[in-house]
Amino acid sequence: MDADLTILPFAKSQIYTLDFNLENYQVLYNRHSSQSEERHIGTHTGEKPYERNTCGKIFSEKYHLTCHKYIHTGEKPYQCNICGRSFSPNSGLTRHRCFYSAETLYRSDLKKQKNLTEELFNNTETFTVNTETIFNFIFIISTTGILGTKVI
Repeated sequence: MDADLTILPFAKSQIYTLDFNLENYQVLYNRHSSQSEERHIGTHTGEKPYERNTCGKIFSEKYHLTCHKYIHTGEKPYQCNICGRSFSPNSGLTRHRCFYSAETLYRSDLKKQKNLTEELFNNTETFTVNTETIFNFIFIISTTGILGTKVI
């Protein structure tokens, strides 16, 4: 199975392509056999060995089954240490923490820019703040908060 993949590097003006061969990839991965690598190969083969008995849903990774379990139990084990809000998957907490990082950066950026006028706050258009040090994201921010993110 051959496929062309497009890789977008940090420099937006450059685009790299490479030929991807699943069989060669599997050979390389199996050279360094470990549980995580074998589990990763399962994502390419479509194997789904983990099943939820109560609803019959099947998953390729045990972590996904664990996250799905929280839907049935209502459990939210991941808690923000700043505001106390809880999340069922850890990824929800990770996204939530990004909000605090972007908000802090946004506020400090406003303090640095003495020439920022009141017009900015009355304008409904968005502007971007480059936050390369925070997960290589660009946060699109307005005066009301984060409107979206774009991976760079």
